[in-house]
Parts: sequence; structure tokens; C-alpha cells
Amino acid sequence: RGFVEAEMKEAKPQDKFQFFRHGYFNVDTKYSKPGAPVFNQVVSLKSSFQLPAAE
Repeated sequence: RGFVEAEMKEAKPQDKFQFFRHGYFNVDTKYSKPGAPVFNQVVSLKSSFQLPAAE
């Protein structure tokens, strides 16, 4: 579960999106319904960010 912009309710099957810092997603053709899209993660994003080591 998550929160997205209200306009995402208009997403159509096979539309593709990048969700900030999470990866690339497309709209599921089987489980999506008008006004209630289901997003499948296609590619995750790898982060190289690391916290500095404690001294």
C-alpha cells in the first residue's frame, strides 16, 4: 500500500512510471480496475547511499 498523486487513478494497463527512489512500475492488466490501478514493480533502483561509519 502507498500514496500517489490523485491523477494516478487514470493510469491505464501497461502505462509505465518511475516511483521516486523505488524503481520502475507498470500498471497490472489483470488486477487493475478503472479508478483503482494496481502497480507492479518492474525494476528496482539500487542506492549507493551509505551513512558514514560511527567513530
